[in-house]
Amino acid sequence: MSALHRHAFLLALFLIACKGKPSEPAPASGSAAVTTPGSAATPGSAATPGSAAAPGSAAAPGSAADAVATAPASAGKAFDGPTFTVSSTLSGPETKLKEIDTDAGKTTMTMYIFTDPADGNTAQMVETNPIPVVMKNRDKALEAAMVGITGNIKATIDDKKTVTVGKSSMLDFTSHFADGDGEYFLVGRIAVEDSTLYQVVAMGTGTKPSASAKLFVDSFRLK
Repeated sequence: MSALHRHAFLLALFLIACKGKPSEPAPASGSAAVTTPGSAATPGSAATPGSAAAPGSAAAPGSAADAVATAPASAGKAFDGPTFTVSSTLSGPETKLKEIDTDAGKTTMTMYIFTDPADGNTAQMVETNPIPVVMKNRDKALEAAMVGITGNIKATIDDKKTVTVGKSSMLDFTSHFADGDGEYFLVGRIAVEDSTLYQVVAMGTGTKPSASAKLFVDSFRLK
């Protein structure tokens, strides 16, 4: 399993672990999970979010078409991360750090998790991972991360497209999956910049992405 697939696999496992469980408060200092406080940006201080291409410009499922992302309608709360900005209508984020082993050595992934206290099946997350390997092909790296996320939960990819957000080329995708509890959507945006993999995902009940999920993914921008 490649480093990118391993990162995506861990993200998929964490996302599914969140499904159906009520939100929990951040662990106390010294507990097994390491958390650090996330800071919401002062209104108006966050960079203007980027979004997926306008309706009608998406490529047919299974294709990767270039598009220039446009700003989504203003909504949600802006979060100013260390190297990115994103907006969410959910509570959070809770920040978790996890050290993982890869074929190229140990690395630490950081997860910024937004949840709905009233709905354990709804979650939004930005995960960042330093990439301890040389990336030879950006498009293949983005595709590998998407396959890692969707493949390990047996999700069907409904659409995918390459979008330009600011100066960065990113991969957006929409998918859905089912288990014994019902059907769920999973939408995401994947980017690689400065030897860091960014995986932006949102999930919820039903096969069609919610407005909140679309806003979250579309608003993600690198600084």
